[in-house]
Amino acid sequence: MSAKDGHKAVGAATMLPLAESTIYALIKGKIREQQIPDWAIRRWDEPQLSVYIPTIAIVASGDKVVDGVRKRFLIRQTLRWAISLDKQYDIKNWYGIAATNEGKRLLQHLGFKPVAPNSKGYILENLDKSSKFLQGFIKKVEAEDDDDIPMQG
Repeated sequence: MSAKDGHKAVGAATMLPLAESTIYALIKGKIREQQIPDWAIRRWDEPQLSVYIPTIAIVASGDKVVDGVRKRFLIRQTLRWAISLDKQYDIKNWYGIAATNEGKRLLQHLGFKPVAPNSKGYILENLDKSSKFLQGFIKKVEAEDDDDIPMQG
């Protein structure tokens, strides 16, 4: 998913259904994202998916106010996308890597837990086990008109 300001890309988020062994190899630094083998990429309609979130990032504009607005927008839209995927598919785990302190704070705020002590890899077993913040956001999204939630398919 990309966020644009006019024709200019200002942010992006990515979610990939991957074999869990590949996600752990990424978390442990045994492979890089460019080395993900084709066989590790799962189809969205497969059961018991593990979803890896490699990217939630904005392109810095140099204006803190603009960047803050873009961050909030991108995070909100990414959460809406994750909720729609979770409703449609059998997702058992969500994973992310905290590449920055800000990423770590975001993952923890959403209810992700470290996969191991001192690990940069984080797991959320399912959206039902997320933070109170995310649970509140889910309830808000579910109360809204479903036409506003992008659906895969």
